[in-house]
Amino acid sequence: MSLPTVFGPYRLEERLAAGGMADIHRATLSGPAGFKKTVVIKKMAASMEADKRFRKMFLHEGRLMASLNHRNVLSVYEMGEIDQQLFLCLQWIDGCDLQQLIEVQARTEPCDPILAAWIARELCHGLVYIHGLRDHQGQALAIVHRDVNPQNVLLSRHGDVKLGDFGISRSIANQDATVETTLMGKVRYLAPEQVKRELVGPATDVYAVGLILYELLTRRPYLDGLIHDEVLHQAAHPRWQAMNMPGVPAALEAGVQKALAENPLHRHADAGAWADALTQVIETAPGPSGQEQLAQLVQEVQACAPADSSRQNTAPTNKNHTVMMPDRSTRPRSGAGKWLKIAAWLAVLLLAIVGLVLYRSPARLAPPLIKQTPPVAASSAVLREVMEAIEARPPKPEPKPK
Repeated sequence: MSLPTVFGPYRLEERLAAGGMADIHRATLSGPAGFKKTVVIKKMAASMEADKRFRKMFLHEGRLMASLNHRNVLSVYEMGEIDQQLFLCLQWIDGCDLQQLIEVQARTEPCDPILAAWIARELCHGLVYIHGLRDHQGQALAIVHRDVNPQNVLLSRHGDVKLGDFGISRSIANQDATVETTLMGKVRYLAPEQVKRELVGPATDVYAVGLILYELLTRRPYLDGLIHDEVLHQAAHPRWQAMNMPGVPAALEAGVQKALAENPLHRHADAGAWADALTQVIETAPGPSGQEQLAQLVQEVQACAPADSSRQNTAPTNKNHTVMMPDRSTRPRSGAGKWLKIAAWLAVLLLAIVGLVLYRSPARLAPPLIKQTPPVAASSAVLREVMEAIEARPPKPEPKPK
């Protein structure tokens, strides 16, 4: 599809992302008297329109986001259908996502620990709001996001932190719905209970914030396996890895360790308690506000991006939710995982060939009572026979003189 193009009342200006479930575009909504507003259009992929399951998820995301109104949560303006394509009109964030910030800092220097704690606290504030949502009758909705990861955390050039992409969120008000049936989410940011198909709850999102904060502080993912299955095993049975990072306050590292407890009951009581623990750390370090520091950092990240890169202007995507296929964050850089798999298969094939040759060799088939001639002795015997044959040959007659 060539851009720009018209989509109902919207003019699609730039494709930001294309995933298995949806395509994301920066768009302009125009009105009378020169009215213009930049928005994000999230269209359900045409290949998914006939899939009732994904259609239901898309509609669920739109209905849920329509009820959200919090400074740390992405806003939705409209949900509709144009040319038989479902779409969401979302808030435009001029900035980057947290994954981009992590990637830039991996090449430069780690995030300031206090700023990292501030970003995590903003996420916790958004989760407190989401976990505490109630319907019009005052009944708790008990929403769990289930997919808190750096790509779904949006950072504006003004220092705002917003959580987006509620495509696989779930209400746990019905206890039968708390057990994971289909494993969904990005593998490197799954809680143990998700991988084990156990009960999920607010502690699942608390764990995800701990994973993000660990990565911000250390510049390495907590689950550092190279291949998909290895990361899944680590996610199911995590082991605490000390940060060993100078400058990280002991209280902050202890808070992250508690958030990453394998047993949900051993984590922070809820996102609010996690936010309170982070506040205690933040208040020990006077200086510029977290919002000011983040605004400057996001602008630096934007400056590092190519001039024509859409990553300067970001929106959440629904790419690769099912963990049956690794997502961007689970693939090892430079294709190392692919070559490891190929080498492993070649090694298995080589061992199979060697085993077959040994099984069918004459030495194995010979009766066990027949004495086998050692290879060295056999070689010597053959050599002696050749020499004796040469010596026994009659001399060649000399030619007669002419």
